[in-house]
Amino acid sequence: MGQDVNVRAANTMAFSAEPQALPTDFALSNLHVRQQIFRIVAVDSTNKMLTLDKPLEYGIPVTSSSDGSAARGARARVQRPLPRLACLGFALRGQ
Repeated sequence: MGQDVNVRAANTMAFSAEPQALPTDFALSNLHVRQQIFRIVAVDSTNKMLTLDKPLEYGIPVTSSSDGSAARGARARVQRPLPRLACLGFALRGQ
């Protein structure tokens, strides 16, 4: 508990259609583009559930095709929360 977690949602065809981004002549990426950072306030290991410090700002489908969309690429992407890790000693420099 108290750990930060990154909750990500993959692009779905339905998500791309919402802002009228389809049809397109460009390749569609099979990526996670929507994400939010939360803090874990409770863990239920028996039921494999996390309680987060605030509600989700948008719905997250179980997979990138569970909203009825066709899978992008060879397979549907599974959504899962990931630990947020710090990158120590990392810096950007202008050139």
